[in-house]
Amino acid sequence: MEILSTFSFKDLIAFAVPVIITALFFNRRRKRKSIRVNCSFLFIVLSVGSALEIWGNIYETFSYRNNHLYNNDKFTTVFNYDIPKIVFFSIIIVASITLFIQEVRIRKTLL
Repeated sequence: MEILSTFSFKDLIAFAVPVIITALFFNRRRKRKSIRVNCSFLFIVLSVGSALEIWGNIYETFSYRNNHLYNNDKFTTVFNYDIPKIVFFSIIIVASITLFIQEVRIRKTLL
């Protein structure tokens, strides 16, 4: 529960924006059953870029520069991570993979 108290109102709005945009894209495509613009490469780039951003955030915090072996006054725990940033990019990954799968399924039915 302490983790949830680290989220500010701005963080919650930032989490809601990609969810709302994804829902709008998903519903519009589902109703039309057609795709006007090919965005599959964009969704792949978004998911890979977000995964790299999460990995970079975790690695930077857990790296030797911040580890207790090299810096005795600071011990690395899960609470040192930028949790809102990790959650935001996780939402981006889920949204982009969802839209990518939907695009692939619609393209299969059109062929």
